[in-house]
Amino acid sequence: MLKNKNMLKLVTYYDTCLRPKVSITLVNNIKLIDLKKIIAVILLVFPMLGMTQELSLNTEKATVDFLFVAEDVKGTVGGIEATISLNLSDLGSSTIQGSAKVATLSTGTKMRDKHLKSKDYFHEEQYPKMTFTSSSIEKKGEQYFAHGTLKIKGITKDVSFKMVMKDEVLIMTTTINAADYEVSPKKEEKSQVDVTIKVPFSK
Repeated sequence: MLKNKNMLKLVTYYDTCLRPKVSITLVNNIKLIDLKKIIAVILLVFPMLGMTQELSLNTEKATVDFLFVAEDVKGTVGGIEATISLNLSDLGSSTIQGSAKVATLSTGTKMRDKHLKSKDYFHEEQYPKMTFTSSSIEKKGEQYFAHGTLKIKGITKDVSFKMVMKDEVLIMTTTINAADYEVSPKKEEKSQVDVTIKVPFSK
């Protein structure tokens, strides 16, 4: 029989496809275990996982990274403000809305950053923020996607972010064409930008 309440440890976590998992470990060196009790606990925990799968995220520590593929230029955007309600059991009620400040755009080169923020590109003075607003959260097979609109420089386009979970961080990725938003000197086929948003779980 179980003589110590701390002998059995159950830890809930999410895999890369945002599926809930349970890790079960024995804390102490146990010789006699009531297997019926362990099975009963497991059967109790798994239904609960199906009912409550709302993810608690720390949007204050969210980051946005990008890669301008043609020039192999990496950069970041800060000043993130976001509201994320993500419930894996009720995707219809899940929403994602966030913005980033153009003034924080950084590629590691001051002159280039200043030019990018000018009216020739992002026009920070007139369009100080880039925003994303979800229209739906969808599950395809084992993958989750956030569909919505991305607004840059006053131009709105439909985009879809793929969502995965890694090391207790929600990672959202998509690819856009900078030329669609008039922030690229190159033609559309050479203006690919890979965007990665990372939002850690709340501790």
